[in-house]
Amino acid sequence: MKNVRLFYKKEGLARFVSHLDTMRCMTRLMRRAELPVWYTEGFNPHLYITFAMPLSLGMSSVYEIADIRLNDDNTPLDGICGRLNENCPDGYFFFAAKEPVKKLSELKFAKYRVELEDGGELCSLLEKFLSADEITLEKKTKRGEIKTFNAAPDIAEFSLEKREGTTLYITLPAGNDKTVKPELIVNKFLLENKPECYCKITRTMLLDGDMMPLE
Repeated sequence: MKNVRLFYKKEGLARFVSHLDTMRCMTRLMRRAELPVWYTEGFNPHLYITFAMPLSLGMSSVYEIADIRLNDDNTPLDGICGRLNENCPDGYFFFAAKEPVKKLSELKFAKYRVELEDGGELCSLLEKFLSADEITLEKKTKRGEIKTFNAAPDIAEFSLEKREGTTLYITLPAGNDKTVKPELIVNKFLLENKPECYCKITRTMLLDGDMMPLE
């Protein structure tokens, strides 16, 4: 049995596909690609697949990770992406298949690109907002309760680029220990400054605790 880590993109209209539907999509995709994937045993067998971190609905990504197991150790890894992409729905694209180097539990941070269609006028305001000692946000817990927290200390790094619009590059905690969603920060800023502004968020990298790519 061989463990295989799949790296893929989720863009275009696929960003509106929920994580649950993505899991269903992957199950059908493995069957169509005729990969010798391993299924769990028991009364209700299902495809063994583990995702590094669910992607929020409406968010794109150019670096997603899913782990699977193959029953055939002799299956060449360099042919897996081609077999998957031949059967992929629009918006999904597999660009690498490797044996895992690190555990998924080593995921600690994620990088994001936030594109604001604002003409660039919000750039200085956004820099001031992100540089503040306190950014008070609200999020709903699993119990349905509203929790208030300060997100300012959680911003590992950020930079801004001003062209036709404003582009924010930001690194935030991600993983089992702690996760801060970029949309919470961006929505809070826009609500206070320009609620009607359109933004697009793309996850660009998953990182370990040393800020190295999770591979």
